[in-house]
Amino acid sequence: MGKTLNMKGMFGGAIKSAVDIITERQIKNVGLWELFVNQFAIKSDGIDFGWRGEYWGKTMMGACGVVELTADEDGYRVLKNSVEEMLSIQEKVGNLSTYSENCFDGWDIWCRKYVLMGMESFYGICKDEDLKARIVNAMRKHIDEIIKQVGKGDGKIGINDACNEKELIAGVNSSSILEGIVDFYNITKEEKYLDFAKYILSEGGSTKCNLIDLALSSSDLICYYPIQKAYEMCSFFEGVMKVYEVTGEEKYKRAVINFADKILEEEFTVIGSAGCSHEYFDNSRRTQFNAKPRMMQETCVTISLLRLFNKVYNATGDEKYINAIETSFYNAYLGAVNSYSVKSNNGLPFDSYSPLIVCKRGIATGGYKEMENGTYYGCCAAYGAAGIKAFTDAMFCKNGGLTLNFYPNGEFSGVLNGTPLKFDILGDYPYGENIVIKFNSDLSEKLRLRIPYWLKNAVITFNSENSYNVLESYFEFEGAIKSGDVIKITGKSDIVKHFDFGIEYYTKGPIVLARDARLGDVVKPVANKRKGFKKSEKATFPVNLEYTFGDAIMIDYSSAGKTWEDDSKLSIKTN
Repeated sequence: MGKTLNMKGMFGGAIKSAVDIITERQIKNVGLWELFVNQFAIKSDGIDFGWRGEYWGKTMMGACGVVELTADEDGYRVLKNSVEEMLSIQEKVGNLSTYSENCFDGWDIWCRKYVLMGMESFYGICKDEDLKARIVNAMRKHIDEIIKQVGKGDGKIGINDACNEKELIAGVNSSSILEGIVDFYNITKEEKYLDFAKYILSEGGSTKCNLIDLALSSSDLICYYPIQKAYEMCSFFEGVMKVYEVTGEEKYKRAVINFADKILEEEFTVIGSAGCSHEYFDNSRRTQFNAKPRMMQETCVTISLLRLFNKVYNATGDEKYINAIETSFYNAYLGAVNSYSVKSNNGLPFDSYSPLIVCKRGIATGGYKEMENGTYYGCCAAYGAAGIKAFTDAMFCKNGGLTLNFYPNGEFSGVLNGTPLKFDILGDYPYGENIVIKFNSDLSEKLRLRIPYWLKNAVITFNSENSYNVLESYFEFEGAIKSGDVIKITGKSDIVKHFDFGIEYYTKGPIVLARDARLGDVVKPVANKRKGFKKSEKATFPVNLEYTFGDAIMIDYSSAGKTWEDDSKLSIKTN
């Protein structure tokens, strides 16, 4: 139904801030890459069944997406050097695992998965054909070592038994290597890798249940499945969709769609994440409104949802998944960015958990592991950058032409069907009601523009002359677009009151409104609500939206709580 169109460009606003932070603290942080690589040299994870080995691959995945977007040559060179160092480690010690003891136990395959996907991500942007060939050979050796010892047959360990947390995880972390295996098959077309992927599928993703069968037939809530670990389950189903893309077997597509739909119905929170009992599916549509502060809505889950929903959108073309991505990215994701360079939690670029009701950010580091010289890192900090790639993959699509799903400010360029494409996006999306697209090249292909569900009475104007009232989710231009043409999308975005499970909160378009302790009491119910909402400019810190509502100030969720301390406790609750 759809396919990603890779574009280069420079965003403005909050997305630019996130890209700049990722670039400074991760992509160009040579010391960080050396620290991550060294975990494979010293084999740091085997003794405590750790997951330090995930940091390199996760960070590489996100970094490659950002470097591809920004065309940052200096950043590219840093990533290339780190890949070379990993290849050197493999030559010296024989493998790319952080385990010497307890191999194929604990989180070993999980870490090997992210090595694989990090290498594959760099392969996708690599400009050096010799290096690409060496990456393929290294990854072949990497996977062949797994296949030799994991699978069916005498002396082999089952994929779901390659995990020490039998009750909580039950092997789904190891089975989630499925996506990386299929991607390597797509590179090499060697059947043994597709066969291994099919073997993983045949094991069902868990020692406790067959997740594919449950997704196809069970009416139970996801939180009643024998396992509920949100991040790893989403990652496994991302791989299942990859198998469908290769084999065309409809049951795999249907299983992933069913799983994604159950998340939207049962687990998807108001800010676009899931898992409100630590990191586990727990019927979050309801439990998110429990006012007790706690670790909830892990950023790794947010990233996985962005990636999963994008895959399902590409397979179905259903706009509801784009709507979900929009909510998730502009609330949970951007809210987790360490925009103020807060030094608590070691100055990590992303927060790990997203609170909703009277709680501060920065309460813990998810996936915390110590490394050398008093350093440490976390899973969400490593995975966070991948959210940019997930967003841009959903923003720019090829579908018989160009489809635009989101409209953040920026300057973008690429190639569509062999023809250069350049355009700028201006306006105040998604915080306001004005979108402007200025084309700086001709576009002879079909142009489809998503009309956000929250933009009421939408009107499209072409070169200030022809206007069209829009009633459908997408507007399609049939004629050619010329360089210099300007398209405007206008409408009205209302502030909407919600009352769920005894909690009152408000949204404007896809943006959740929140209170911040820097702007007043976040515990007391808002008084004088009859006065309604009025735009205001009382915040002395960066915000994207601000309204005075009765005796309270409300701002966009992603701007709230940014000191990561009690002075900026946040709450979406107004009653």
